[in-house]
Amino acid sequence: ICMLSTTDSETETSVGGTWSVIPGTGDASIDPASGLVTPITPGTVTIFYTLPTTCSVSRVVTVEPTPVPIATLSTGEVCIGSAILLTDATVGGTWTSGTTTVATVAGGTVTGVGIAGTGGTSVISYTVGFCSVNYTVTVNPLPDVITGPANVCEGDCGQTYTSGPGAGTWTSSDVTKGTIDGTTGAFCAIAPGTTSITFTFTATGCTRSMDVTVNPIPALTPAAPMVCETYSITETAIPAGGTWSTASGNITLGTATGVITGITNGTADITYTALTTCTVTATVTVNTNPAAITLVSGINPMCAGDNLTLDCATSGGGWISSNVGAETIDPVTGVATGVAGGIAVDTYKIATTGCYSTYTVTVNSLPTFTTPPPTAMCVGTTTTAIASGGAGTWSSSSTAVAN
Repeated sequence: ICMLSTTDSETETSVGGTWSVIPGTGDASIDPASGLVTPITPGTVTIFYTLPTTCSVSRVVTVEPTPVPIATLSTGEVCIGSAILLTDATVGGTWTSGTTTVATVAGGTVTGVGIAGTGGTSVISYTVGFCSVNYTVTVNPLPDVITGPANVCEGDCGQTYTSGPGAGTWTSSDVTKGTIDGTTGAFCAIAPGTTSITFTFTATGCTRSMDVTVNPIPALTPAAPMVCETYSITETAIPAGGTWSTASGNITLGTATGVITGITNGTADITYTALTTCTVTATVTVNTNPAAITLVSGINPMCAGDNLTLDCATSGGGWISSNVGAETIDPVTGVATGVAGGIAVDTYKIATTGCYSTYTVTVNSLPTFTTPPPTAMCVGTTTTAIASGGAGTWSSSSTAVAN
């Protein structure tokens, strides 16, 4: 029999006798009439049943130590997927769960399993020998699956997460990445990274978590693009791989390339959408090109050493030559000077917009004598002068002297 037992009685088919006990390694008392045994100390005792004739029968009964009542380090409730620890001061026993589909136990650690996620109760037993004590554990279900986007964009404070089945509180594991209102579940994305949001159901203390990734807003280069009419620039974005769009009619925009071509003067909004669905918008300024360049003096082509003057009706610009080995140009006046044979493209560029017009100048090399005429010769004699530079015509400054 077990210590602490109050229901174990001895019986005998012969009537009229009395019960008695003799202690051995243990001790117990027995009701002389009913045979109800009350354990006193663990060990063995000898139980006697004696008839009025003094004939008797006996047997040895072992009083087993009953485990002390189970103690728990927390309440008798546990959430599905979580565990509590049960302990018992009597060593050497074994733990069992009455309903393993609700809770399992190993070494006193009780883990909530639940029935189809709904929870329930299980009787946890601790047995020493054939004596045991029981403890009922309640397994509570987890809160409802959290609903809301797993990916949000930096600066987005318009998302609200929900769970249930009733009232609870919300927390964020990293408030530098995102914050969440403890009551409403309203989320605000602070900086790129990942934070875990958790809903704790007030009624049970059980929790449900979800990772939320905050994606960065794309970065555009240049941040404030400018383009000239009829010309193109390429806008780039980090991260790459997204798409470009615009509703404006004064530019064209490559949806995959980001190439912007100016059509008419004005502004246009462009939007870049990354693969993360995060977007950024920039305003493109389309500037008017300077007026066409005109030749106001001199001739084109011109000879090396000669000058010509260019002009543009649009103010605010400056002049530059593409080939100073062939021609130089004054950045302010537009006076170009031929240096050597070649071609130069003169550009008139507006400093504030970068828009420009061009004019191509051809500089011809001066001919040179390969066999020059003599510096003196006799009247009536002839000589032949030879010059390089291609076909041309000869002339004399004084035909009365030489021709």
